[in-house]
Amino acid sequence: MSDVILVVVIALAFALTVTAQVAILAGLLRRKQPWRALSGFLMPPLCAYWAYAEGMTIRAGIWVVGALVYVSAVVLALWRG
Repeated sequence: MSDVILVVVIALAFALTVTAQVAILAGLLRRKQPWRALSGFLMPPLCAYWAYAEGMTIRAGIWVVGALVYVSAVVLALWRG
């Protein structure tokens, strides 16, 4: 895999995760317990947990997939040197 493709994958995965994060936070603000949005903002993995708990399973799944692809691509980039 060329370095350019790896950089593009990292950038797209990061953008996907951030977009899902913002969508989840907006959804959590409109729920009965908006304090969950603050906790998700301060600790991003909680955002996916609260999204799943509130029934936003697709948003939570997108967040998890984006984060896993991002972390995997960064680890691969570091491993390749």
